[in-house]
Amino acid sequence: MNERSKLLVSIADTIKDYRKGEIVQPTPDHVGRWIGQFDNTVQIPLLHELDHVLKKTYFSKSSVSQFFARLIENEKLVGDKPRDFWQNATILDIQKRGHSQTEIRELFGQALKRKYGPTVLPDDDDLQNYVQSETKFPFEPRPPGGRLRNNIFSSENGRQLLEKELLLAGVRIRSFCANPSQSMRPLGFGSFNIGFGSTIVTYRNCPNNCPLALWWGDPNASPYHPFNHWC
Repeated sequence: MNERSKLLVSIADTIKDYRKGEIVQPTPDHVGRWIGQFDNTVQIPLLHELDHVLKKTYFSKSSVSQFFARLIENEKLVGDKPRDFWQNATILDIQKRGHSQTEIRELFGQALKRKYGPTVLPDDDDLQNYVQSETKFPFEPRPPGGRLRNNIFSSENGRQLLEKELLLAGVRIRSFCANPSQSMRPLGFGSFNIGFGSTIVTYRNCPNNCPLALWWGDPNASPYHPFNHWC
């Protein structure tokens, strides 16, 4: 590979995620067509300089995420209790045209979630309607990152995935019943909000205070009947 080709590859690799999803990913050929608009005598030195500059000034999505991860715990910004700071902070979203601010907020939110895991209800209309109907015991998200005496989860992310999927499945199951019992909740029978949520199962049975998706249904129902899906 000659010098020109190496530079075209290097520059294309540096900017490979530029407007990803909006335009075709930049390629060495694309960079070659661009540099070809300049005089032949300056193309190689110009590519050299551009390659050097972009490596220092182009911020990929990954590098921005890493910056946010460092910013989250910057003591000059958040003090000595960063979790408390972000729980009480509001991030502006006031851009009237374009989407850059919204996308940056989303990226920053992802960094916060990776760091602290702010537990929230999944964005699901049926689930939101169910929770809003339960006014006696309003939903309160579990404080993330707590350590169980006997930890049964592989990680906080693993726990959140299991909780989310079982909760959404429980909401769907509950919708199959015309008049579900008040105590029949997505995460198992109980007297409060989304359910008890036990995961303890023995060889004898699965208690009804476990998530509905672990035990609800009728194994003798038709394969096409919803009762057959979760048993």
